[in-house]
Amino acid sequence: MAYFFIRDTLGVSDAALSRIILQSPNVLGLSVARNLNLKSAFFNTLGISNAELGDMVVRHPPFLWLSLDDNIKPTLAWLHWHVGVSHTELCALLKSAPALLGYSIPHNLVPTMEFLKLELALSDAQLKSVLMRCPALFSLSVEANLAPKLAYLMAGARLSREALTAIAIAAPQVLCYSVEDNLKPKFKFLVSRCHLRPAHVDALVRRHPAVLSNSMERKMRPLATYLRALGCGPRELRDVVRRAPALFSSDLQTLDARVDLLRARLGLADTELRKIVVAAPGALACRLDVKLDASSSTQRGLGLDAATIRRLVVAMPTLLACSVEFNLAPKVALLLHVAGGDAARVAAAVAASPALLGYSTRGRIAPRLAALQQAGLPFEALLGVIRLTDVAFEEWLVKNAPADAAQRGMQPSPEVLRSLE
Repeated sequence: MAYFFIRDTLGVSDAALSRIILQSPNVLGLSVARNLNLKSAFFNTLGISNAELGDMVVRHPPFLWLSLDDNIKPTLAWLHWHVGVSHTELCALLKSAPALLGYSIPHNLVPTMEFLKLELALSDAQLKSVLMRCPALFSLSVEANLAPKLAYLMAGARLSREALTAIAIAAPQVLCYSVEDNLKPKFKFLVSRCHLRPAHVDALVRRHPAVLSNSMERKMRPLATYLRALGCGPRELRDVVRRAPALFSSDLQTLDARVDLLRARLGLADTELRKIVVAAPGALACRLDVKLDASSSTQRGLGLDAATIRRLVVAMPTLLACSVEFNLAPKVALLLHVAGGDAARVAAAVAASPALLGYSTRGRIAPRLAALQQAGLPFEALLGVIRLTDVAFEEWLVKNAPADAAQRGMQPSPEVLRSLE
């Protein structure tokens, strides 16, 4: 009997079988000899075990009714030869989405492929990636679903074709969502509650298309409510969403714990916390406990006390998002070298100009230090010129370099030169 074959050979539990029978009672009428045994043997030759086949049955029982010769084998051949899905990829695809075997090649797979290729200019490799990431997309009707949906996204949500392409490549599941029940409420929320203009929404989706995959009730709305509770006004809320849309996928309890950590470790007032969250929202996605420990250790190596560290973070919130190992520590080490190892001089410079640590070592700090060393000017001169454009800095250097600098033949130190590499 089919019941015992599915239970004993494929390893499907009695509880799961009961649910399958309630959903598809005809499963009990399947022939073991002419159907189930043949399918089991075929999938075994592909490298799919009976236990994995049982999981496929639980996921999508109707595939047991498909004909091996008329449905399953032609679909697998088409996926391999026309889409370029390898044997290993086919097995993974079948185990995660057995319903794909029931999609019609002429009525589902081919029209959807051609539609996405034409409308979104997807390459063959990108189409394959979309199929692997979201096979359910290829069950949708082009005329009744995909075409009207893309029309809404372009005309109603005012997304560019580039944004739609970004969605298809990075978050194709979004194209499976209902316009009325899912997409429209999200776009309305981004515009009315997060105060984004249509151009902002388009840029947001192009840069982070997965933002539309977040749950409105569990993620997006609670985050906006939380940010307003921190004191963020409309403009500040808009800036946070534009700078760090990935926060919509964060766990709210984790975010709250990180904000509390900043408050406790740095003694920040609510206004200071809000400033940090707005200026560097990406910092809330970091392990702030680890980062604060490492950053404080680096800064205390300069002799900075807790109050000075607090002023640094408030003045330059983006420091919290910087890597200590690959950014702050090497930068401080370079400044210490140029200052002759005098931590007090570097500490005074950093305290006077927190923005100093925010500039690129190779792009700004090291080139300016090299020029100052060649001119025989002290390390502290960096504070006055770090903000200047390259043209303005060259003009400043001509006016302020000692007249005999060229004759003295001074050269940048090896450490500074290495930082330029």
